[in-house]
Amino acid sequence: MRSLPLHIKTTLLASAVILLVMAITLGVFSSRILSRLQNQQRQFAQLQAENLAEQISSLPAPRDYEQIARLVALLIDKKQKTDSSKEIRIWERSGNVFVKRIIGEKENASGTEGFSEKVKFALRGAQEIQVLQENSDGDVYRVYVPIFEPTFAPIFDQQNRVSGAVEVAQKLDTSWQLVWRFLLGELWLAAGSVLLLSLSIYFLFRWFVYRPLDKLALAMGRAKRGELTARAELNSNDEIGELGREFNRMLAQIGEMTREREIQKDVLQQEVQSATVELKSKNSALEQASRELWHTSRKISELERLAAAGTTAAQFAHEVGTPLNLISGHVQLLKMQSDGNIAAENRLQIITAQIERIERIVRQMLDRTRFGETEFESIELNAVLSRIIAVTAPTLEEKNVRLETELDNGLPNIMGNTDRLQQVFINLINNALDAMPSGGELKIKTEVNNNKICVGIADNGIGMNEETQMRIFEPLYTTKQRGHGTGLGLVVVRQILQEHNAEISVTSEAGKGTSFVLSFPLNHDEKDFSSR
Repeated sequence: MRSLPLHIKTTLLASAVILLVMAITLGVFSSRILSRLQNQQRQFAQLQAENLAEQISSLPAPRDYEQIARLVALLIDKKQKTDSSKEIRIWERSGNVFVKRIIGEKENASGTEGFSEKVKFALRGAQEIQVLQENSDGDVYRVYVPIFEPTFAPIFDQQNRVSGAVEVAQKLDTSWQLVWRFLLGELWLAAGSVLLLSLSIYFLFRWFVYRPLDKLALAMGRAKRGELTARAELNSNDEIGELGREFNRMLAQIGEMTREREIQKDVLQQEVQSATVELKSKNSALEQASRELWHTSRKISELERLAAAGTTAAQFAHEVGTPLNLISGHVQLLKMQSDGNIAAENRLQIITAQIERIERIVRQMLDRTRFGETEFESIELNAVLSRIIAVTAPTLEEKNVRLETELDNGLPNIMGNTDRLQQVFINLINNALDAMPSGGELKIKTEVNNNKICVGIADNGIGMNEETQMRIFEPLYTTKQRGHGTGLGLVVVRQILQEHNAEISVTSEAGKGTSFVLSFPLNHDEKDFSSR
């Protein structure tokens, strides 16, 4: 639940204090006013009684009590006729007895004696007497003034001149009556005071409290958003003004500390960046060394495998060469002894062809593992590819493979060896045919891209997974069935391309085909290959 505003709290507290002070003031002053008011009521009642007794005494005998009643009525105004606060009675003396002749409006006429002996004694002696009576309705002040005979009547003594008495009974006001009489005025005064106080406090707070606090809160909000240059512009010299100035000093100190921290942070960041750059440099050097070590280790492993393959091939060629020579010699002897037997000659011809085929296979295997000096010349890649396409066209048609070529006619020449490059392209085309046993599409493309001459050979065959792609250039690694691959084809391809300062990259996805891209350097002179 939201708390009340400060000016409302202050107004309620001040109003409560004002009402309490007014109540106390009313109580204190009521007692003093009551005393004075009761004295005035006594004096007025006494004065009325004396004046009425004097006027009645001046009337000639016999007195007309109807005239006296009218005189009594004149003394009581109309508002007081319905009020029981004052009663006037006229008593007539008959001997030693006082009889009521004019009574109060609310008094029963029966009964004649209403004095105490003390009052009668005082009246007979022509003395004025004052009596204060207490009852449940409050104090009643009674004044008894004697009435004298007319001046022309015979005078014997003072007592004989008293012909009656005037009684004025004045009911004195009590404290509650006085409070009730002033209560309405006090209520209006309290309401006006509270209203005036509320307005005064509201405008006072609005001008001297809320406006400075709003400025201070605005400055705090700006500082909270990071604007440490914010200041609370307070011109007052009171407590809020002092608070604003302390806030401004605090923000200034925080801003200074922040600037120092930013400077330290910048220095620290520079040191961290310097250390990071140095660490990155060392890490880069370490990574480069690790890569070189890994490539060297892998190269050594490949060379070991190639060496082992070469040794095995040489041993195989040596072991097979001798029996083949013997077989070939015996075949020649058998041809000489055939005596024109055509069937025997045909069989010997078949044997000779198979022996030659075995010799070619052995030589090819040796060629894959042993390189001699390579001679380079300026060649046109499109021409080399066109010859290979012409040679392999029957095989492609036989295996239901559709060939698509896109050769760049403006392709510049490169320095290379035609025979070696033919071996590279034939090897890649054969691999593509093996990847499309049920036929497919083979695409050969040449272009100049990024200052390199690129040759792309792509098929839509069975493709390769990531593990196979990472191992296809390892010696003796093959995915073909046993007896259909040696695992040396792509190794030889990469070695030939390295001789030509060329690179090979492969992109493949299982079930979607494989794409090889060969990148040859541009603008290389013949001297770049003289040492190869």
